[in-house]
Amino acid sequence: MGETSACQVCHAIPGRLRLKVPAIYRREEEAASLAHWLTLQESISAASAQPVTGSLVISYRGEVSLPALLALVAEGVRQLPDLLAATPPWSARLEEVRLEQNDRLAWGIRKLAALTGFLGLNLFKSLVWGAPFSPAVLTVGAVVASLPLWSRTLADISNYRLVGLNPLLSTASVLAIATGEAMTALEVIWILDIGEVLEEYVADRSRRAIRDILQVCAKNTVVLTDGREVEMPVQQVQVGDVVVVRAMEKVPVDGIVVAGEALVDQAHFTGCSEPELRREGDPVYAGTIVQDGRIQIRAEKVGEATYLNQIIFLVERSLLLRPQAEKQAELLAVRLSRLGVAATFLALVLTQDLAKVFAVLLVMACPCATILAAATAVSASLANAADHLVLIKGGLYLERFGATDCLCFDKTGTITTGVPEVRQVAWHASLTDYAEVLTLAAVAEYRNPHPLARAVVKKAEEEGLVLANDAVSETILGRGVRTVWGLNTILVGSHAFFLEEGIPTAAFAAQAQDMAGSGLSVLYVAKNQRLLGLIGLAAAVRPELPQVLAWLRQDGVKEIHLVSGDVPALVQRLAREHGFDGFGAALLPEEKAAYVTALTDQGYRVAFVGDGVNDAPALAKAEVGVAMGAGGSETAIATADIALVDDDLRRLIYLRQLSCQTLGIIQQNFLLALATDLLGAGLALTGRLTPMVGGVMHVGHAALISANSGRLLSWQPTIGP
Repeated sequence: MGETSACQVCHAIPGRLRLKVPAIYRREEEAASLAHWLTLQESISAASAQPVTGSLVISYRGEVSLPALLALVAEGVRQLPDLLAATPPWSARLEEVRLEQNDRLAWGIRKLAALTGFLGLNLFKSLVWGAPFSPAVLTVGAVVASLPLWSRTLADISNYRLVGLNPLLSTASVLAIATGEAMTALEVIWILDIGEVLEEYVADRSRRAIRDILQVCAKNTVVLTDGREVEMPVQQVQVGDVVVVRAMEKVPVDGIVVAGEALVDQAHFTGCSEPELRREGDPVYAGTIVQDGRIQIRAEKVGEATYLNQIIFLVERSLLLRPQAEKQAELLAVRLSRLGVAATFLALVLTQDLAKVFAVLLVMACPCATILAAATAVSASLANAADHLVLIKGGLYLERFGATDCLCFDKTGTITTGVPEVRQVAWHASLTDYAEVLTLAAVAEYRNPHPLARAVVKKAEEEGLVLANDAVSETILGRGVRTVWGLNTILVGSHAFFLEEGIPTAAFAAQAQDMAGSGLSVLYVAKNQRLLGLIGLAAAVRPELPQVLAWLRQDGVKEIHLVSGDVPALVQRLAREHGFDGFGAALLPEEKAAYVTALTDQGYRVAFVGDGVNDAPALAKAEVGVAMGAGGSETAIATADIALVDDDLRRLIYLRQLSCQTLGIIQQNFLLALATDLLGAGLALTGRLTPMVGGVMHVGHAALISANSGRLLSWQPTIGP
């Protein structure tokens, strides 16, 4: 296919073109500016750029030649320096979007309150005084209430979206006003306003929760000033300051360790399940936790410049600017509009009576059936999901999850429990045996809180070994333990620790290499300066994982991938053992997001399942993000579209079944609503559609649809927890 020096064509279909543009690869500002400039061009209807992959997708209008489109993109690339100079930074644009969305929510609430008050006052006047508003007043009210809808309809028409919910509802309101049924028009607008306010409220609540939850650093920290430790707000820390962080405190800045050493828990950032030793010269990141030790950190990035805040920025931008997929209600509205046009045309041919024609169109265009068909089913499904410990942030995500054909799983805390377990024990047969190696290691680690130590003690207890609690142990941070037990000195720790202690390890070099090659963490065990054996440990895989993967494949999922920040050997072993179709290892957060984007570019509808801060960008990029709730980070939960409260992977099976069941109920509801509309159209054709009959029909179909949707409240999955 055609290409220029500025871009290369990856895929092209009529109306849509995907390109690789080197100028925007890993350049956030350039990507955003180019996409924005393209949307301003007359022939371009939409443009989106993905800087993590350097790809650009454009949708265009009419008959535009490929060379002309490539020339247009090349022109945009040439103008990038000027565009960047004239474009506010992303943070400012995000703030503008937030303010715009807040204003839209506030305006929607005021508009809904005013319309509710107007309708309520009319009802009060009718019931108490028997004198409702005059037709003229109702007509004026209907026109004023319909103005925002008509404005959106004009925008849709200008963008060639001639069939959709806005044009449909506008037609209904115009016809209602024109035929003297202003109350019907007001009903249409009132139902629409309720839906819009609820949608904006949920979105606003999610945005606010993200901004609040992601502030994971402590409010205050300790800064070393003239040799004294001074406590101050984190916001006052400057680049170059030296901050002091102790055990069980969060790191407040990105920086370099200049003194001390500590075990730092970075699992939610790097995906590594074990705390990592950080000493002088090592980098640390804001939001990580010092588990043991004390370090002094020279601040290199503070505030919004920290790595954590860059992740927050990436997540929030994806959430704010993510294009909305077509909703089920919109699909139903399109169907209804087509049927309405057909019924209206038929009425015109059969009766040639404009009054009856308008009555038929008004009945077929009424949105109540369309809105109720999806809304009641979705509400019941969300309630059912909550009962099954699944939190879904909207019906759209339930629908999407059922349609995904590719799942990506994080490793640590997602397919693994995050708790290590003993996998292998090796020993010198002429010197000792399995029981002694495990007993010595457990005695030495008995009071050590490190996760690996607790796993060794647990394994020894499960084996029924007798453990002494009178040993005296010394923990050497990040290396191991030295324990005196009676007349014996026991050492348990890393290879580096044993080299420092002068204990030869060559006899177990092959076994240690095999364990490490399988992704196991290796502990060396020695007694009285003689190496006796090795213990290999790894995080336990969730027992339900094989069943879940097998069921997902049977349900039509084409690809299942393992995506992790952990070491390649461990990730590869897990992927091979459990039959994943692909894997990515040692990935940073933005690289996980790029992995998801690459699968999306291949045509897959991707769901990502994760639990950590490092998963947040991928969760936001995926078609559906699913967070493991109980052990997962608040960042991941806030970013995801769905959260599994109890970390049981079988909830994924439940979600797929619930999605299928919900869509089936929606289709049934639509058929019920359609039957009611056709009955109303028949009555309109015969001139028998009086207001009383119309009211009874509305109440009747609402009751039927609500009762049918109510079945979802008590629905139970065929497989799952």
